[in-house]
Formats: sequence, structure tokens, C-alpha cells
Amino acid sequence: MPDASPDIRHSSFPPACAGGDIRHSRPRAARSEAELPWVTCLCPTYGRFERLRDVLACFLAQTYPHKRLLILNDAPEPLTLKKTPGVRVINGPDPYPTLGEKRQSLLEAAQAPVVAHWDDDDLYLPWHLTRCVAALWGARGAKCVKARGAWFMVGRKGEGGGLQVRGIRHNVFEGQMVFFRERALAHGGYPPWHSGQARHLLGKFHRAGELYKIPDSMDLTSYVYRWGQGVTHISALKNREESGRVFRHANRDFGDGRPLTPADLTPYWSAVLKGAHKTLSKDDYGRFEENLCPSVSEAAR
Repeated sequence: MPDASPDIRHSSFPPACAGGDIRHSRPRAARSEAELPWVTCLCPTYGRFERLRDVLACFLAQTYPHKRLLILNDAPEPLTLKKTPGVRVINGPDPYPTLGEKRQSLLEAAQAPVVAHWDDDDLYLPWHLTRCVAALWGARGAKCVKARGAWFMVGRKGEGGGLQVRGIRHNVFEGQMVFFRERALAHGGYPPWHSGQARHLLGKFHRAGELYKIPDSMDLTSYVYRWGQGVTHISALKNREESGRVFRHANRDFGDGRPLTPADLTPYWSAVLKGAHKTLSKDDYGRFEENLCPSVSEAAR
């Protein structure tokens, strides 16, 4: 598998990524699928078994062809995984002092030229990598890309009240960053903090003039930010020392020795479609539904 990508900084932005069906689009500069860069999705976790089943399923549903998922677990209980092409689990011997150090370890372990955040408590729609890599290739001088907005989901599958998607929120949402690995390392990578480390790296790209914010195209919004996926949420914690201790111990759900398997995403995608129907215009919703419905059908099989 290649560890280097062609010079793609000046390639033109594919029209399909401005709207319409982008599930199988590719940058114009790539004459064949083989020329697309490899992307490693970096997923730090602390034994969050059920959440990992969700993000594993999201990864496997991605339409982008050259992808890997690297999961780093530093909980006392190791995670196991049945042989799944492109997916690797690393069980650390001891907990990392901070989330930033765990992210940095993942960044250094990745071999692909492009890396993507793959948070263990959020969701990624099937065209996420395709859209982000196309933007990274197409935006002149860009070394990091992220969309301006994300779907905002509350509730948990199987609980009273169910899942609700409350429209699109505009925020930093660093969980959808996709960037060149070597450039991130040149910026110093992630600081050894528990909270705010991803925003810090995003700021480095921004100050260097290397951050491209993908223009709003609501029907292509591909990241689902989930609130309330643990006993506490990292963004609600203020004190960094407290964050490390509380977050690690409160956010664990063990698999009792079961191997990781992909979850059924149908309840999530159905909730996203309901939220999109309330949020998007008729034309935008039609395009969004056309993109997502094949994945709903596939997940239901």
C-alpha cells in the first residue's frame, strides 16, 4: 500500500462535491482509483465497546476505497476484533495521561499520507471521506479540511425518547478534520492535553493559512455530532486534570470478551433522515435522501 500521495494541491475541485450525488465521485487529478491517497482514520478510545461498534460500521460503510481504521485502546480490558480488512486495534499496556498524547501516538503510528479524525462517540455518513479528500485535493494550498457544520444528535439508541437529530449546528467540530499527516507532525501534532488538543492543532493549520473550510452544502453534511453518549461528555468538562480522571472512568462499556463487530446503523440513519426532512429544503432533502437511502437499505440487510 502506498505511503505517499501525488502532488494534489493544485488539482481542480470536482463538480460533484458542490452538490448532488457524491458517493462515487473522485478528484479530477486522479485518473484512476489507484491514484487516490490512502487515508487512515484515527480512533482513540477507552473501552467504549458499543460506541466502537457504531464507528466501525461507519468506517466500513464509507464509499472511499483506500482507507484504514486504527483504534487505540488503553483501558485495562483489551479489545478484540475478528479479522476485518483495513481495521487494526492496538491495546496499550497502560493508560495515556491525556487524550492529546493518545492522539499523538496514533498520528505517529499512521502510515498513510492523509489522516482523519474518527471519534469514538460520533457518526460519519458514508460519503464523509470521499467529500473531505476531494476538498483536500481541490483547495489550493490546503493541508487540512473540515466542514463548517454538523448534524446534532441527542438521545441514545434503545432508550426512552429515542434518537433525535436537531438540525445542523455550526461550530468548530474538530471531529471531522482530515489532513496531511506529515504537515500535522511539522506543526507539532497534538499537545499533551485532555481537552482542547484537536482545536489547538486545527488552530495551527488556520494560522498557517492551510485550513480550508468546506463551504456549506447542507445536503452533503456528513458528520453527526452526538451529545450524551456517556455518563459525561468531554466538552462539558472544564478542569483538565479532572477531565482525564472522570472521563476515563465514566465512559466505559465493556464487551465482556466479545469481539468488536459492526453495529446496525439503521436507527441512526433513520433519525438523521427525519432530522434532515425537517431541516433541509425539498430539493436538498431529495439529494440527501438519494445519497443516504442506499446505506439505510444496506444496513438493514
